[in-house]
Amino acid sequence: MKKDIIIPIVENVFLAAVQEWSDDFMEKVWYAYLVNDSDFNLDSVMVVSKAFGTIDGEMKKTSILRHAFVEVPAVSVVKIEMIEKSLLVMNNEFMVTFFHRKYFVR
Repeated sequence: MKKDIIIPIVENVFLAAVQEWSDDFMEKVWYAYLVNDSDFNLDSVMVVSKAFGTIDGEMKKTSILRHAFVEVPAVSVVKIEMIEKSLLVMNNEFMVTFFHRKYFVR
C-alpha cells in the first residue's frame, strides 16, 4: 500500500554546475558535480542527465547519459560530466538515485 512506503527526505546532497578553466580546451568550461555534504556515505549512486529545448525554432534533445558511482563518501564532491557550451541554452536535467543505509532514495 502507498501508505506503507517510506519516502525519506534528502538533505545536504546537491548538484552544482561550476565554471572552471580547462587546459584541454584552453577556455572556461562548465562541469556538473555531485556534492555530498551529509554525514553519511551514498551507495550505488546513479546520475542520469539529459538536455532539451528549442534552438532556432526547432525542438532538440540530447542523448541520455548515465553515470554510476559505487560510493560517494560523506562530505565529498564527485565530478559528473562536462556541460558542452551549446547545451547551456537548453534545459539541462539531472536525476540522482542512491542508497542510504537501507533506503533507496530518489
